[in-house]
Amino acid sequence: MIVRTACYFLGVEKSNFKGKNGDPVEFQRVHFMPVDSDSPMSLTALNDLDFSTIDKMAYIALEIDFWNDNKSGFLKGKIVGVE
Repeated sequence: MIVRTACYFLGVEKSNFKGKNGDPVEFQRVHFMPVDSDSPMSLTALNDLDFSTIDKMAYIALEIDFWNDNKSGFLKGKIVGVE
């Protein structure tokens, strides 16, 4: 399920870890605060999304793909678009 939300951009950090096969897995974690909220949130984002030109506290719209993880039963999400 893809949803769109308005938020304030707080920042992005690029990171990596070693996958099960030993190869590095690159990802980026985006920090944002939804409009009408006092609590910041973080989600991973597709690596091809460019956040380098977005100023801190900029008002943006994020497209987030949510799904129910069958292993854990928890709702998970990933940022798949930004405007």
